[in-house]
Amino acid sequence: MTLALIYAIVLAIVHFFSEKINIENKIWHARAVSFVAGVVVTYAFLSLLPETYEAYEKLNRLIFIFIVAGFTTVHVTEKYLYKHLEKGKNLAHSLKEVHSGAFFIYYLLIGAILVDLSLRGNIQMTLFYLPILFYGAVGVVSLDKIHHKIIQSSPIRFALSVSTIIGVLIADLLLRTGLLFDALFAAVIGAFIYVALIDFVPRERRGDPIFFVMGVVFYTLLITLLVE
Repeated sequence: MTLALIYAIVLAIVHFFSEKINIENKIWHARAVSFVAGVVVTYAFLSLLPETYEAYEKLNRLIFIFIVAGFTTVHVTEKYLYKHLEKGKNLAHSLKEVHSGAFFIYYLLIGAILVDLSLRGNIQMTLFYLPILFYGAVGVVSLDKIHHKIIQSSPIRFALSVSTIIGVLIADLLLRTGLLFDALFAAVIGAFIYVALIDFVPRERRGDPIFFVMGVVFYTLLITLLVE
């Protein structure tokens, strides 16, 4: 649990100072996003999905329903927000609580999952952690995506940043829920896959396919060499 807590603290620091972590060169920013996208997609398919087999023994096919539910929830929420954000800044301001609340809950569960994976080995936990750290650092899932009035408030920004730490600290309580935690874990996997495929992979002319492939190859080799 010690390493999980250290990881959570590092992630909190990255989120709190996310607006200062910026690759100004557009070309290298595109390359960084593409490389990390390759890492995230590879991890989702080669490591996260296989993790569901253990839960499959308990929940059978229901586990896949929770994965779809997580994927669908993120998609529907995102579409709802985008449609309303187009209608004006006032509504965007009123929806900031939804976005920040989703951010808090997501990373709270991430903290608990870090502890759960640490029980299986630090390698598994680290392989899960690195893509999350990467896409937080490059600004895809970070506090920069929260309404500006939220991130300008230091207390609220701090509270959102430490959500993963809170998740680590209350992980024992969450893990005791058994099947409920397995269901939540599956939902997070679905959300993770959505972010990896829909929000993260650069589209159309954006990004650099060579660096995307480099990310895929790099993490494929890493998973192959480290995971038994």
